[in-house]
Amino acid sequence: MIFYYAGHIVAKDSVKVENVVAVIALLLFCLAHALTGVALIPQIANSKDTARQVLRLSNLSPKSHESLGSELPSLDGFVSFYNVSFTYPSRPNQFVLRNLSLQIHQGECIAIVGPSGSGKSTIASLLQRLHQPSHGVISFSGHAAYEIDVTYLRSQIAVVSQTPTLFPTTIHANILYGIPLAQRVAFYPQSLVETVARAVGIHDWIVSLPRGYNTILRSADGSVSGGQAQRITLARALIRKPKILILDECTSALDSENASLVIDTIGRITRNDVDIYHDGSKAGIYMETKHHSMEISPTESAYSRLDHVYHVQKHQMTVIIITHKQELMRIAHRVAVVDQGTVVEDGTYAELKNKGAGGKLVRLLSVDRLK
Repeated sequence: MIFYYAGHIVAKDSVKVENVVAVIALLLFCLAHALTGVALIPQIANSKDTARQVLRLSNLSPKSHESLGSELPSLDGFVSFYNVSFTYPSRPNQFVLRNLSLQIHQGECIAIVGPSGSGKSTIASLLQRLHQPSHGVISFSGHAAYEIDVTYLRSQIAVVSQTPTLFPTTIHANILYGIPLAQRVAFYPQSLVETVARAVGIHDWIVSLPRGYNTILRSADGSVSGGQAQRITLARALIRKPKILILDECTSALDSENASLVIDTIGRITRNDVDIYHDGSKAGIYMETKHHSMEISPTESAYSRLDHVYHVQKHQMTVIIITHKQELMRIAHRVAVVDQGTVVEDGTYAELKNKGAGGKLVRLLSVDRLK
């Protein structure tokens, strides 16, 4: 339209061509700046929202539930929920958990299952003391959670979540992520990192890479599959030798092939087929074979020197699996069905399946199949 009108007035000889070109140039210049300003409007709105959140955080009280607790007890993996109820601060009248009671024994693998919104992931959050129960008590090895130093408690728990988190650094650094540098040098040699990688079935893939454990991970280039990323995350969890391992829907975002590989790894962990140890003076892998137990030094292959046998006390790790998958339920020693914030059924997978159509687990699985 601008060019049409410019041509019209030039044709009538009412305005010089030079003046028309100058006006058109100015209009286009102004229009470009106006469009730039319009494009900044969403960024301005986002900046205001971010500033609002920063100001809210700066005004928070330094005292919170995380400041409670100073005890550093010896934990063995025993966990107890006693009449635990919980509501989120944003929804104080909507109970996510209602008088939930559950005991998880040392070295036990328990699958916590239930429909969406039943409170499964909330249980995992409460175990990490990300929130405080509204009512009831959560205890670890007989010590109330709020009495235990929160940093110490979290150091005894490892979590593998639905979406694996990898950092743009080497595979070696990804596995050791979160461990202080001084401790890495003293207690986490390369040999230990490799034994953990073998335990989760990722070592062969790592050494096939040109730079091996020094390969930089870049999630954007698609060089790491979902299953490989999840097993690196499992290695990161296991190398810390936690008393409690929480697997929160860790296979739900994977395709069937990668999920099967991760489930196989979890199965070996829950059967205590593999135990990683480190005590400052030595590090290695403890394995169960069909005939005997053995301890293998860091310099040996986990699959050689079968005649060189030591007997060591195995690390009893409590494993809590939050899942919808039957394969993981079968792996667990026990299955607890949670519905509407409370445990409605508890027993082995076989026991609950044998209840037939009247059982809560069977009904849950039938609903999942219909979906």
